Amino acid sequence: MNDPIFEALSAIFGALANPTRIAIVNCLLAGPLKVTDIASQLEISQPGASQHLATLERVGLLHSVKSGTSRLYQLKGPRVAVILQTAQEFCRIHQLRADQMGEQTSVE
Repeated sequence: MNDPIFEALSAIFGALANPTRIAIVNCLLAGPLKVTDIASQLEISQPGASQHLATLERVGLLHSVKSGTSRLYQLKGPRVAVILQTAQEFCRIHQLRADQMGEQTSVE
């Protein structure tokens, strides 16, 4: 099955399979940020933040714009926020926690 939509979804969910990248998307819900601001908020190195941002940008979840001598990163439209908020709501509804991920959950 080589459906381009499934390939794109696989890339997006693959990028979001990393907790740091989810945290970056969460930070960007408030608006555009510089890599230094993201690194500071998440207490990670600037090179590490840059690598995660590059991955998120490559799959189309965010984009960057030049701002003076630095770049501002922002979500690529409001639907990116909807993806994250929908997943968070799903986790809350079904009480999923990291330690339960291997357990069977029921869908109501």
